[in-house]
Amino acid sequence: MYEDGKLEVTNFKRPMLLRANFLINPNKENLVHVPKISGFFHFYIQLVPLLLRLKEDYQISIDLDTTNEYFEILQYFGIKLSEVGSPKKSNSFGVARTIKQRGLYPSIEDVRLLNSFHRDISVETTPTRNLYLTRFGNTNGRHITNESELLESLNRFGFETVDPGKMSFAAQSKLFYEAKNIVAPHGSALSHLVAVPSSCNIIELNSPSNVRWHFRKMSEALDLRHTLIIGKESTGSDFSIDPNFLVEGMFLN
Repeated sequence: MYEDGKLEVTNFKRPMLLRANFLINPNKENLVHVPKISGFFHFYIQLVPLLLRLKEDYQISIDLDTTNEYFEILQYFGIKLSEVGSPKKSNSFGVARTIKQRGLYPSIEDVRLLNSFHRDISVETTPTRNLYLTRFGNTNGRHITNESELLESLNRFGFETVDPGKMSFAAQSKLFYEAKNIVAPHGSALSHLVAVPSSCNIIELNSPSNVRWHFRKMSEALDLRHTLIIGKESTGSDFSIDPNFLVEGMFLN
């Protein structure tokens, strides 16, 4: 936990929490090392806000390849690293411990911190785009089995289909700055809700067998209009959506 300029290190376990292991250098109290964090959502929404708070008072070392997409995120937020790579090459670091995180993820305070950063960048951007975020080709499941049928319905409302996973982080952020309406199956691309305009309208599609609420919680923290539509289960985490649910009144003109 980071509060009042002090880093509190403790062992802490609780379901639905990010357990970010930090290595503390006993010879240099203001140097912390962050081992690898897996998952775009966890890295962006949970770890980056902590690093933004730490960067003024601590030197940060992190176990990342400089070609890693997460490294690009750190550069975007101006988080400078004192070292990159595993600290095992030297024995200067102490025992790994866990930074305590408050409450169920994501933290409302962290969501608002990221949003304020984006607001400073996108202040002159006009939201005009209707976006459907496809997961076609994604190996982690949650595919819309009748996506072509769904797209026919969305095309009537002027939606464009995009795959954020094929874009740079900066390009993804710009895309969401310009969003007026977003329709998307549940997935890490919705982490970018921290960057959308306050007027943006979000429609999240989810399988009935794996409903998660953290993106809805993010929208609530930012006073965004957020509708969750539950589909019909297909195979595994894949599901279908009745296009008739997507009626004109759900979208902003």
